[in-house]
Amino acid sequence: MHHASGRHPELLETIGVLTVASQRFCTLWTCREVRRRDTGLTRLNHPLVGELDLHYEKMVRPQARQLIVVYYADQGSTSAERLALLSGL
Repeated sequence: MHHASGRHPELLETIGVLTVASQRFCTLWTCREVRRRDTGLTRLNHPLVGELDLHYEKMVRPQARQLIVVYYADQGSTSAERLALLSGL
């Protein structure tokens, strides 16, 4: 684990998927060009599924001036169920 902490298994899973699916992401991640910048919890009101309580992790690539934001819900939560509904649309 280079950047993410073990307290966010959903984020680690997403990083794993991106690492396998994208050679570019894999290169950037392993070269440590991506650095965690901020974490937190936010509430969004989606027009189709309603309120979503989502964790976020902001990561930055300083050299490229790019910001990557990953949002995820707690496993088994109402927000996770609502995200699953959205992914099926």
